[in-house]
Amino acid sequence: MDVTCDYYFPKPLWRSSLSKDIELEPIVDQIYRIEKKNKSRQRSNRGPLSFQSGNFKYDADRKDDALNDLLFHIGSLVQAIHQTDRRGEVVLSNAWCNINRKDGMNIPHTHPGSMYSGVIWLKASEGAGEFVIQETDDRIMIQAEPWYGRIKDPTKVPPHWCTEYSFKPIEGDILIFPGFLSHQVMPNKNEDDRISLSFNFQVNDQWKGMRMNTTRKEEL
Repeated sequence: MDVTCDYYFPKPLWRSSLSKDIELEPIVDQIYRIEKKNKSRQRSNRGPLSFQSGNFKYDADRKDDALNDLLFHIGSLVQAIHQTDRRGEVVLSNAWCNINRKDGMNIPHTHPGSMYSGVIWLKASEGAGEFVIQETDDRIMIQAEPWYGRIKDPTKVPPHWCTEYSFKPIEGDILIFPGFLSHQVMPNKNEDDRISLSFNFQVNDQWKGMRMNTTRKEEL
């Protein structure tokens, strides 16, 4: 008997790594300078001495700026992802940096209105706390409840029944996902800072080429 399986409601996650030619240290140093000049805002971040910056934007005219260059590379990646099967140009809505010190974390949240959301880890060591993507569809949660937690090997669980996936933060790794997916960051359990850059992208099919807002709110 022939059987086919089609997934009609998939939730894509894209993973990539930053080019080895791009140095992380200048970006990390710049984020520490941002922390010194600005107060932390309170969003999903929790924990003593943790920091979350305000929003900043890509500036096409800004040169010799490590963080600005990183935003361009991420924008190029998201544009390539979008154009694999869609039309239109990506637009960077906003980006911000996170510094999670020991016990720092981010509680479950979503990014409403964002077509592509993501994170890149700029500084992370063993025990820095995993990034967790969660399925919040109650139908799946209820149906999976009888056996959830009893199956230790995730390869034995069909992907459409999984309710969460965890990703270990690795320096230079990039994770991109639909903004409606709930996600959280587990507590940092070591003495080293965990530093990441988060971002949101929209699509504007009226713009030609990759366009990203050229105003920047955060003092660099």
